[in-house]
Formats: sequence, C-alpha cells, structure tokens
Amino acid sequence: MRKTGYFTVKELLPGVYVFSNCAVLSDCGTRTPLLFDTGYGVADLKQAVEEIAKLPLYVVNSHRHYDHTVGNSAFPGPYYMHKADLEVYHRHNSPESRRMELEVQKLQRILFFLHGMLDKCSSLFASGRLSIPRSPESP
Repeated sequence: MRKTGYFTVKELLPGVYVFSNCAVLSDCGTRTPLLFDTGYGVADLKQAVEEIAKLPLYVVNSHRHYDHTVGNSAFPGPYYMHKADLEVYHRHNSPESRRMELEVQKLQRILFFLHGMLDKCSSLFASGRLSIPRSPESP
C-alpha cells in the first residue's frame, strides 16, 4: 500500500490498483488505461490517478449511483456506462446535485476532524493528563 495524496492505494495485481471506491487498470492490454468508477470525487482524484496511470484514460462506471460517478467531473470524458443508467446519472450529476454533494463533503471533513479531536481528548482523559475541574456547586 502507498499513500497518494488523500488516498491510500493498494496494488491488487500488477497494474491493478484500488482506492476509495475506484479501480485503475494501468495496463489492461491496450495503450489506454482504464478507471473503473470514480467514487465520490473527494480530494484530488485526478492527481491520484495520474500518479498511477497516464492520461487520457477510459472512465467506466459500473452503475449510476453517485458514490460511483461523482468523480467523473475530474476527467474530460467520455464516460461509459449502461444506457439504462443514464437518466439517474444525469440527475445525480446535475450542477445542483454537485453543489449539494460539495456541502456534504465539507460536513464530512468537519466531522472527520471532530472525530479525531474527540479521540485525542478521550485518550488524554483516560491517561489522566486531562481533567475537568468540578465547580463548587456540582455534587
């Protein structure tokens, strides 16, 4: 495993990498690499992919759900998926939907930060290095 910016990338087989609901086939028998699903599009997905495979590449989506397609916007396209998935894909990837997703991502980062702070504080309390003084009125 290796860290690529925000992502932790695992090489499953030679030339096959997985991370964050995505898979990159850097050598799939053609000259053009393949990105299978693009996940939520968090962080700099394009940079992470560029560290593994050369662009341009084919972007193939397994299905229409936004947790597999939102990151498509980081790549110029075209994107490949089953035609039965196109209507929902376009609805999930509309400008309004993208704005809402960015707000959700902001909240997720805040929650992730707060979770880390709570973990640190609970460790300090458990070790006795941090305590809360009681007021004279408290039992």
